[in-house]
Amino acid sequence: MGIIFRFIIILTGAFFFWTIKGFKGKFNDEMTGRFDTSFKDVRNFIAGLLILCMIAFLIFNIV
Repeated sequence: MGIIFRFIIILTGAFFFWTIKGFKGKFNDEMTGRFDTSFKDVRNFIAGLLILCMIAFLIFNIV
């Protein structure tokens, strides 16, 4: 998977969890490093992938 595509997915997931927390703290606290394989990285990846899939599903069903 391309590094930019993975970054966008993790960025989306991190933003999702940052909004759930009510924008408390820094956005940087929700992000993970490039080679990090922690729970937070997996959590952000799964959430970001689900969110982007839902957005794509909505766009393709509307058009």
